Amino acid sequence: MRVTVICPEALLDDANQLAMALGQGSADGETFRAINWWNVLGNRYACASYASQAAWVNAPDTTVQRPAWDTGPAYAVNMAGARRAQAALWIDGGDDFTPMAAAGKLVVVAEMNPGAALVRMGLSQIETEDV
Repeated sequence: MRVTVICPEALLDDANQLAMALGQGSADGETFRAINWWNVLGNRYACASYASQAAWVNAPDTTVQRPAWDTGPAYAVNMAGARRAQAALWIDGGDDFTPMAAAGKLVVVAEMNPGAALVRMGLSQIETEDV
């Protein structure tokens, strides 16, 4: 399943914690890096699109647990941050209306072309001269 995840700038750190908790290893902590999208309100976002298990789509209905790979005295995943991001999740249901990415929501769009998902969320790429 392909998911496109739209992360508001304010949730960047917590969203990376959730990406690690739902992912395969500490490298997933770099899922959301570049803040290079924005909406008409000027809110800025990092976006990622990738093949995923159903973990992202099912995350609102589950209790996020420390992943099995995260062991040792110095845990990689900040579970409090992962749970804050989980609480901010909004799964796009593909309704006929076109929602806009919201500053406080971590939006997951499943089974849609990434470019179409970004347009659906009302985002456009930030050009260097716009910043």
